Amino acid sequence: MYGPKPNNVVVPVNVVVSVKKPGQETRQILKTVIDLKRHNQEETAFRFKMDGLDNLTKGSVSTLT
Repeated sequence: MYGPKPNNVVVPVNVVVSVKKPGQETRQILKTVIDLKRHNQEETAFRFKMDGLDNLTKGSVSTLT
């Protein structure tokens, strides 16, 4: 969060990860909400790996929060 923010205000941020192949519909693969509590706060919502077919690699999704 980079702009001014009143103290004690939590800003919920919806994070969505989607995959789009040419000629196909967009497919949502991950979703979460991150609560930002401080000015200049940054968070990593997910770390993940994908296979050659644009699918999540089993067991590769992790969060740091």
